[in-house]
This record gives sequence, C-alpha cells and structure tokens, in this order.
Amino acid sequence: MKRILIVLFCFVYFPILSQRSNQEYIEFAGASDSETAFIDIDGDNDLDILISGRVVANICEVKLYVNNGDDSFTLVPNTPFSDYCAFRGIEVADFDGDKDMDVLLISGGSTKLYFNDGNGVFEEALNTSFIGAPLGRAIVFDADGDTDVDIFIGTYTAGVKMYLNNGEGVFTDVGNPLNVTLFGAMSIAYSDIDNDEDDDLLIASNYIEGNYYFSETKLYTNDGNGNFTQVENGNFTGVAYSDLAFSDVDNDGDSDILLSGRGRGPFPNLGSFYVTELHLNNGAGVFTLDSNTSFILGNECKVIFGDLDNNGFDDMLTVGFSSLYDSYTRVYNNFEGTFSLTNRFLPNVRYGDINLADVNNDGFLDVLISGQAQNSQGGRLSRLYLSDNSSLLDISENELKDKIEIFQDIPNQELEIRINYSFNSMKINLYDALGQLVYNNLISNINFLKIDMSSYSKGLYILNIINKNGNKEVFKILNN
Repeated sequence: MKRILIVLFCFVYFPILSQRSNQEYIEFAGASDSETAFIDIDGDNDLDILISGRVVANICEVKLYVNNGDDSFTLVPNTPFSDYCAFRGIEVADFDGDKDMDVLLISGGSTKLYFNDGNGVFEEALNTSFIGAPLGRAIVFDADGDTDVDIFIGTYTAGVKMYLNNGEGVFTDVGNPLNVTLFGAMSIAYSDIDNDEDDDLLIASNYIEGNYYFSETKLYTNDGNGNFTQVENGNFTGVAYSDLAFSDVDNDGDSDILLSGRGRGPFPNLGSFYVTELHLNNGAGVFTLDSNTSFILGNECKVIFGDLDNNGFDDMLTVGFSSLYDSYTRVYNNFEGTFSLTNRFLPNVRYGDINLADVNNDGFLDVLISGQAQNSQGGRLSRLYLSDNSSLLDISENELKDKIEIFQDIPNQELEIRINYSFNSMKINLYDALGQLVYNNLISNINFLKIDMSSYSKGLYILNIINKNGNKEVFKILNN
C-alpha cells in the first residue's frame, strides 16, 4: 500500500493582520454591491478569485482572477459570465461530480450555473431553470444526504425553492421543502445543529401581516432526506436586511449562531432596529443568547468566521454600515470563546463582502474585502490582505510537538492519524482551502483514526489537531 508521510507544520500566534514589508495588500478592480468567492479553477492547488459588483454606477461585471502562485493575479478576459450581475451571491461547488469547481451566480432576475472543464474554461448549463433571488440569497449544500450538492434559493416576496441534484448537475425543482409557507428568505445559512449528520437551515426575512411588515428568523431541522421542520422554540430576534453565520465559537463540538442586521416591525409603530447576537448551542440544537458578547450593530452586513491567528478558535469579521449609516469593517479576536475587538486595520466598506481563505498556501487565512469605501477612503475597492507569518520561525513549546503522525493512503483516499501519547480528549478539524470545516471529531482515549476523503474535491486541506489544553498542531493535506 502506498502511503505518504505528511510533513508537520507547527504554528504559533501571529497578529491577525499586519503589514508586509513590500506589499500590504493586492489591489483588484473596485466594486460595490459586491460578492466574492475563492475557487481553484484549474486544479493547480492554489486559489483563484471571483469578484462581482458595480464597477461604475450602471455597469456590473463578474471578474475572474487567476492566482499566479507568487502573490500576484491575472485577470481572465471574456469569460461567459463576465457581463453578469451576481448581486445576490456567488456559490462555488462541484455540481456535476467531475472533481472540479463549478460556479453558481445569483441575481435578482435569474440564477445561472456554469460548469468547469477542469482547466478553468466555463460553459453555461443550458438545461437548468432556476429562479432569481430578488433581495434574497441562495446556498448550496447536500440537503438529502446523497453526497451531491443541492441548491436552495430564497427570495424577498416569492418564498423559497429547492433543487435536488442527481449527482451529474441535473436538477429537479421540488418546490418549498419547508413545512410552512414562507413569505421570503433574505438571509440563509446551514449547519448540522443537532449532530444528526445532516444540515439544518436558519432563515431570516420580512413577512407581511395585515398592513404591517415584520421580521423573523427561523430555524428548521432536516430529517436527512431534505424535508425541514420548523423549531418552535428557536426564539431568535427577527432580522431581514442581515447576514447569518454558523461557527463552533466555544469549541464544544457543536455549531453556534451569529445573526446581524436590521429588523422591522411592526412598521410604522416601532420602525427599524439593529442587532448583532451570538447564540450558543447546547449540542442538541437548543440555543441560548450569549448576553456577555458585544458586537457592532449590523445593517445590510456580511459576517464570516475563521481562525485568523491559528489559536484553535474562530474569529469573526464583519462589514456593513451602522445604525448611524457609517461604513464599518470590524475584526473580533476569539480567545477561548471570548471575543474582543481588535485594532487591526481594514478599510471600512458598505454594500460589499468579506471572505477568508489561505490564498498563498502558508497555513494562514488571508482576507478579501470588497465594497463601497467610506468617503474619506475613496470609492469602490477590492483588496486581498495577505497574512504575515514571519513569526512562524519562532516555534514555542507544545505538548503535541513530535507526538502526532499523519499518513495518506493514496489508493483508498484515506487520511490516517496516529497520536503517540496518552490523552483524555482531542479535537480533530479538517478545513478546505476556503476555510470551510469539512470534517470534525472529538475523540477520547484512542490513538488511531482514519478519515475517508474519497468524496472530497481535489486540492489543499488544513488539518488542525487540538488537545484539551489548547495546544494545536497544523498539517497541510493535498488530496489528489
């Protein structure tokens, strides 16, 4: 059996964002009303970039930038989607099961799918008919447990629709999979909230009752076959012009919820209000508001989680504009489940997006930000801020150092983890190059573990192994 020993990369703390000696950021064409995505279009194991938005007032474009592997990018001209306006989102996934990354572009009027030939050449899927998402969103996830990627689209006033994939990129419209009629879905997020190995949904939107608008945020559990049931005791603040995100912020093995945005209702009696809330999961899908955590109050915002300082806890970043209509960008450091606002510089933007990925394969997340800048900072911008990992040469003492071995069983596409010391508990997290958690496990008193990677797309993965004292080892895994 052919096996490869993975070389260990041991990391220590570094500042969340810091200036590089010659280059603080990489500049791309500015855009507002923007959406961004990372994608390895050509299978060369580095991440390329998609940015959609208004480049001038009445012109919207989707631009594709190829990563040259040396902290520079090249614009790809004349893509089939270059003139499209993806105001409502960009989703990247292997929709047709050929182990390369395809692109779903969502706007108010239409939603279009583009298949990748594996070399970064895209062709529109003409046999699809998806609804658009006016003031809504779309997500892609395996709704019915058949290991392929399905599509869920929410709108402002026309409810929701789900499209099930047959594994080859052919989709069937199954209508509304929820057990209630929904007025709309302006923000959507998914995660397995109750640890039953299927993905559940969190949806925020407005609805009409009589002559009034209200906002609502509802949680729906999945039965594993793509049928969803509303959780009656969800008790989340209703928001509409908002963003939602899941993350295990306290490292207890379950998905917690952050919601941020503007709510309404009933209008005009109460008008609008602004919230950003963190709700902690007890492991069974029951959530409690964390009243000790304070974030900036959101409005038409984007939020994202990622471990910027490699301390084993997900930090939070957000862009938008406040209740006073000032643009903002905020970075909150997570230390053992407690968040604090950092003074790391990122430009303040509104009507934009913020995204995280390890673009230069150094084991640290980089930050892509795009949107309408604050007036004092100019107009539209799109920038990639690269992490400065020079401090990695100073290796600190670590309980896990030299005690873990990682092997890849290439023929069987399995990852083998061997832990060569006694321990009570250990957390195993595997992330793709976009920083998305694809595997997690909390193990106790076992020294050998296998992870089946046969269903994972080709490319770079980051394996984090964390013991109960917070010591962590990080490995780079190349899935071929």
